[in-house]
Amino acid sequence: MKSKKLMLMSIGIISSLAIGTQTVNAQGWRENNSGRPSVTLFNEKDFQGERRFITNDIPDLTMMDFNDRTKSLMAQGNWEICEDPYYRKCVVISGENRALGNMHRKISSIRYVGGNNGRPDRPNRYEGRPVAGINSTFYPNFIHGYRNNQRDADDFCRSQGKSGAIAFGSISMSFDKLGDVLCRN
Repeated sequence: MKSKKLMLMSIGIISSLAIGTQTVNAQGWRENNSGRPSVTLFNEKDFQGERRFITNDIPDLTMMDFNDRTKSLMAQGNWEICEDPYYRKCVVISGENRALGNMHRKISSIRYVGGNNGRPDRPNRYEGRPVAGINSTFYPNFIHGYRNNQRDADDFCRSQGKSGAIAFGSISMSFDKLGDVLCRN
């Protein structure tokens, strides 16, 4: 009888520790994100295990040593999670996802797709292949719906979840269209 009681108490303690850890993980995510578009990937279900905190587009999660490892995630804003690098075979997610169903251990790239700064004439995301660095991301070629000026370049960068434009220019003789934008991460 005593051993049965001891075993039940041990199970209760272990269960409460596991629940406590989950709560800390969820709260830690909320504290770190400050309302900005972000996503936290976890390599275990229910927001457990190793994690990666992301605030910008990642065309290939191999760069973060997290390719095909995600089992749960928490997203602030709308994010596109993709099976292949460079945003192929994608679905849009947001909020808390304790288990990923068909995308379980299949995520290879991720990008922010929410918001267009309240301007319905603007596209929500860049359709080309950005080049991501540590401090900046380069978006080559024309970007439709934006004019070639600092304000539109900053608006475009913010629509991609970045801080603002570092540099921009036009391509060829079309000086009225925004092109070749370098955004601060």
